[in-house]
Amino acid sequence: MAPPRSTFVMGASVLALFGVAAYKTATAPNEPARDVTVVDQDAYAARIVREDEAARAEAARQHHEEVVAATLTMYGAEAATMGRLFDGVSIGRDRDALSPEARSALSVFSATTDAKVDLGPGSTGAIGTITISKIPTCATLDTLLRDAWGRGESLESENAVIWLNHITHQRAVFIDSQTDCSLAFSAYVVPEDWLATLSLDLVGASAKLLPSADWDVAGVGAGTQMTHVEVTTNGRTVTEVTTSTTVTERTRNTLVGILTAKHGAPKETVGDDEVRRFTWRAPKLVLQIDGDTITLTAGAR
Repeated sequence: MAPPRSTFVMGASVLALFGVAAYKTATAPNEPARDVTVVDQDAYAARIVREDEAARAEAARQHHEEVVAATLTMYGAEAATMGRLFDGVSIGRDRDALSPEARSALSVFSATTDAKVDLGPGSTGAIGTITISKIPTCATLDTLLRDAWGRGESLESENAVIWLNHITHQRAVFIDSQTDCSLAFSAYVVPEDWLATLSLDLVGASAKLLPSADWDVAGVGAGTQMTHVEVTTNGRTVTEVTTSTTVTERTRNTLVGILTAKHGAPKETVGDDEVRRFTWRAPKLVLQIDGDTITLTAGAR
C-alpha cells in the first residue's frame, strides 16, 4: 500500500529546513571558539602580578621595620647620649684606633638604612663630631628623640633642635631640612668656660709661636658647630684673634651677660644690616651677633 500523501509533504518540509540550516552554516562568517587555554593564561598572569605586588609590599614593610630598628640604636636613654650603634666609638677617641667590630657595626648600619656615618676630626685629629646624615626615618626619629630627651632648644635658622647633657658636656643636634636629615654628636663647653678656650690672650704675642693661622675648638652651649678660631698678624705679632660659632638666643644672652659682668657695660649698636655689635674698650673686644652666628674679636680696631 502506498504511503499517504501527508507523509511526503512532511518529509519535504523537513528536508527544506535542513537545507536552509546547511546554507546558513556554510555562508555564515567564521567565529572563533572560546579558547579555554587563553582564559587560563590570563588568569594565571593576573595572579602572578598580584602575588608579586604582595611580595614587594611585604619586603618593603620588613625593610622599614629593619630601618626603624636600626634607628633606635643611634641614641641612648639620657639626653644627648649615643646608642649601642656607637659602642667603642666616642668623641675624642682616635679614629684609627676603632676596633674591627665597631667599624663593622657602622658599615652594617649604613647598608641597612642608606644613611651616612661621618667621624669628623676635632682640634687634635681625634674624633670631634659624629654625624649621621641622609636618615630615611626623619619624622620617626624626630618623635623618638623628643619622647626620650624632651623638647630641646631650637635654632630656627638651621631648623635644628639641640639637646645638652650637662654631666658629660656632650650635645646632640637634630636637623630636618629640605635637603637632609641628620643627627650629630659633639662636645661643648659652657659659656662660663668658653672664653678660656679661645686663646684671646694671644693678641700681642709673637707670630712665631702660632702653630697655625686657624683651628677649631669645642662649641659653646646650645649651638650646632664647633668654634672656629682665626688669627691675624702683622708679620711679627698677633694683632687680632677672631672666633665664630652658632648658638641659640639663650646662649647668646648668657655670653653677653658674662662679658658685661667681667668687663663692664659695652657700647651696643645695631647696623642697617640688623647685626648687633657689643664693644668693650678695655680689653678691646667686639661681640657681633648676626642671626644665630656670633663672632668675638679680640684686639679689634
